[in-house]
Amino acid sequence: STEEKSLNYGMAATQIEQLNLDCLHDLGYTGNSIYLAVIDAGFNNMDNINYFDSVYLESRVLDNYNFVNNTPFVYAFSGHGTAVSSCIVAEKAGMDNYAGAAIDVSLALYVAEDVTSETEIEEFNVVLALERCDSAGADLVNISLGYFNFDDSTTSHVYADLDGQTTIAAMGVNTAFSKGIVVLTSAGNSGPSNISTPCDASDGFCVGAIDEFGDYASFSSVGPNAAGQVKPDVA
Repeated sequence: STEEKSLNYGMAATQIEQLNLDCLHDLGYTGNSIYLAVIDAGFNNMDNINYFDSVYLESRVLDNYNFVNNTPFVYAFSGHGTAVSSCIVAEKAGMDNYAGAAIDVSLALYVAEDVTSETEIEEFNVVLALERCDSAGADLVNISLGYFNFDDSTTSHVYADLDGQTTIAAMGVNTAFSKGIVVLTSAGNSGPSNISTPCDASDGFCVGAIDEFGDYASFSSVGPNAAGQVKPDVA
């Protein structure tokens, strides 16, 4: 449509318009009164980047915790969570303008992934973070993490584990869903190899990737899960 949009998306325009989110935004659906938790590997410098100014000026980060080192501090470590959050809430007017998918949501920021290693404990960290989401009253959770191979290969998953309810992470996602929380997971970046967990979770909503033309992105992991359930749920 050529009609004027209420938000100026800048670099985000392709993905926003591809998902028809611009139409939802024009109807007023920009995340007001929605509480979204992001479970990730770190939110390095997020509290100092001006694209997040409105989030902090409006005090919309309601909770934060680092389950890797048991502190409330989340603004170091990996920048992956910062990048993920930018797709959702980043907003800036002017020359380098940008607007994310849900600029008015409230956030909880939780670190569960230790980028220095890959161990089973990180799946338990995800579950701890999901328990905190339930306590905090989150409506939605985004988990752009995935687990399959661990540093100790004897503890790694095999594809049969990915039946939607066997791994620790999948059990956590399914339990969160039973409490009324919608959990969004990423398929993973191992395409054309199989998905990781918790993308396999039977009650999770797993998202794969496409390119700007709407075609399968070759890096995006593929399903189904080991029980034959179609995963990812959408791309």
